[in-house]
Formats: sequence, structure tokens, C-alpha cells
Amino acid sequence: MLKKNPIGANRQTAQALPRFMHVFPSFGQGGVPIRISMLINHLGAACHHTILALDGNISCIARIDSDCSVVTRTPEFNNRNSFGNLFKIRRTLVREHPDILLTHSWGSIEWVFANQFGRSCRHIHFESGFNPEEADRQLLRRELVRRVLLRRADRIVVPSKTLEKLALMSWRAKPSQIEWIPNGVDWRKYSQPPCRDLASWPRQLARRNDHRDRRSAADDKEHCAARSRLFGGDAGLPGTPSDRGRGD
Repeated sequence: MLKKNPIGANRQTAQALPRFMHVFPSFGQGGVPIRISMLINHLGAACHHTILALDGNISCIARIDSDCSVVTRTPEFNNRNSFGNLFKIRRTLVREHPDILLTHSWGSIEWVFANQFGRSCRHIHFESGFNPEEADRQLLRRELVRRVLLRRADRIVVPSKTLEKLALMSWRAKPSQIEWIPNGVDWRKYSQPPCRDLASWPRQLARRNDHRDRRSAADDKEHCAARSRLFGGDAGLPGTPSDRGRGD
């Protein structure tokens, strides 16, 4: 059973939009949920998002604009019956029929597994780091599971070169699967010393703004290219409903 919480979601409109299903171990206030919330706000009403928080924490939903088409759901699964959960997950994927399944970290690995049966939809896996039990090294069982299951992912998104190398060497992913999308502070904004000459401050500010605008334009171009590689199309989004092969 799934508990629903619609936010700005009209059923008819949602069905006509590209449909993304995000699976998080938790959608509480934290780095990854905050970044995804910003991305959802950036995409606006262009797509429909279903957000599943496996621990029931959806507090980060407060950051998503009300005009976005979003539904949050809390799946009720038995943590002691992973095998039984797979069938429930599979039924959810068939019923929801998303265009893209987006899974986050080890906590969503059952959803990666369930999507292998009959290949319900395209799949993008995000790996942003590890839990404390894998801080020093990967657990062998998890490493092997990642190696087997993630080989069929359309993309594996990582924010660091360390994780990129791990995906290639340890999980044996193909280079064409890996998408490196860094996050963090843009150090270029702080490459100049602070202005101490008040008389020249307006000119220095104008130069910095000009540099920032050029850098922002370049970053936008780079990010659009990354979204295009992930989702396809010039706008970085999946194709129109007729392109998605639904047949309905």
C-alpha cells in the first residue's frame, strides 16, 4: 500500500507529462534531497515527479514549488522480507509506469533489482557516497550486488572522480554509463582578493559581474549538455509522450 500526498498535481496533466519516479532512502532535509528539489523546481511544470521516501521522511518536500507536478508516496514494506518486497515493488512499477526510474544510493537497491524483471523503464542510479559502515571500504556483498545490478543501468551519476573510478574499477560499469556531475562551491567566484579600494569598487564589481555572467552562461551550457546526455533531447528532458512507446 502506498500513502499519497499530491502537490500541484492534476491527474490528467500529470499523465500527459514525462514521468519521473525518484526512490530515496529518505527525503528529509539533506544534501541530495535538497539538490533534487532544486532540480525539480528548475524543470517546473515540464514533467511529473513521483517521490518515494522509504523511511517515510518527506520533509524536504517543503522546498518544492507548489506549481510543480509532484506526488510523494511512502511505501509500506516489510524490512525483514526483501524477497516479498520485490513483488510489491514490481507491481508498483507496472502500475505507475514511469518513463525513468531514478534510484539513490544503496537503500534503493531493491528497486533496481525489481526493475530488472521485464525492464519496466529506463533507469538512472545516483551514488553520492556511502553510509558509515562503508566509510573505509565497501562491504563485499554490496560490492558484488552493485556489480551485477548496475550493469543494466542506463546511467550511473556520481559527483566525484573517486566515485567515478570506483564505478569503473569495482562495479565494472562501462565508461558510457558513467555521468560525472560535480557539486560544491564554485571556487572561481572567490579567486580574486576582496576589494579594499572603495573608489575602484564599482569598476571591480562590474568586472566581476561580467566574469560571473560569462561563467554562468558557460555553466548553463555545460549543465544542459549533461541533462541532454541523461534524458535526451535538446532541452534535457525525455521525449514527448508519443516518443516514449507507451501505446496508450
